[in-house]
Amino acid sequence: LLTQGERTSNFDVYHRTASVFTGYAFTATRKQRSALTLTGSVDHTGFSNIETSNYADAPADRVLKGATLSYSFERINFIKEMHITKFDREEDFFMGVHHMISYGMFPKNLGSTEEEKAFEYYFSRGLSISPGQFALFNIYSKNRFREHLATTGNQAVSTQYYNRISKLQTLAANLEFVKLINPDNDSELLLGSETGLRGYSVREFSGDKKLFFSLEDRVFFKDDLWKLVSVGGVLFFDSGMIWREEESVNLREVRSDIGIGFRFGLTRSSASEVIRVDLAYALNKTAADTRWVLSVKSGQIFKPKNINDFRTGK
Repeated sequence: LLTQGERTSNFDVYHRTASVFTGYAFTATRKQRSALTLTGSVDHTGFSNIETSNYADAPADRVLKGATLSYSFERINFIKEMHITKFDREEDFFMGVHHMISYGMFPKNLGSTEEEKAFEYYFSRGLSISPGQFALFNIYSKNRFREHLATTGNQAVSTQYYNRISKLQTLAANLEFVKLINPDNDSELLLGSETGLRGYSVREFSGDKKLFFSLEDRVFFKDDLWKLVSVGGVLFFDSGMIWREEESVNLREVRSDIGIGFRFGLTRSSASEVIRVDLAYALNKTAADTRWVLSVKSGQIFKPKNINDFRTGK
């Protein structure tokens, strides 16, 4: 974990979970789905090799055992597009409406570390503007109410816009805000080259609140070259900031970068995986010796989200 780029604690963490569920579908048609689900689960989070500074508390092992009741409703509508996040394969994008609400109870008498109740809500909506042009919206909120510890929460709002302005060129934009409420001392938000700001070091910024924007001009040069790889390029701009609960918003803390990159689509991969190679230049001062950062990663820097992305913090 980091504070203003400085390491305050270091540890190994493992997570084990087991669950069983049953459900009942109220409606299940081509246009609409709704269902009630009851899930029993056991979650164990453990820590080892803990090293902390004088002002950082060590994380404690946690066990959650209990049941969660959830209701979901979907109004189903999909569109098919190419050259959005992948190359020569059609992708399905959800343009319907999805609501999910759940309530979980994890009592101590079942073996939980703390008496805990959890409330979770998720909403997604797609908007088809014209052929090749659409927007996606997501809202996520989860609050955990605990008997002897502060209430914790995770709230996020995300929107993405895609516009295929020609057969082989797509404009893509991503805007998101994430907030942690009284996070456990093993949890924080990070902003750096792996989490959006490609012109900065991997974990240069940390905090409880994050605002991030990214704009990409994606060009797909050649599909299925030699029947092995597809090749594309990108121009990008990233901008964002991260701050802690006790801090006020200071727009002078916004950090930005610009850059250029290549995209390689593995056409023989079952998932049509994309490899990205980006060279970014930081527009603001950075803790590193240089403002240039070269990164090689799998997958686009952002793509359409689902509820599991918010749960795991992706």
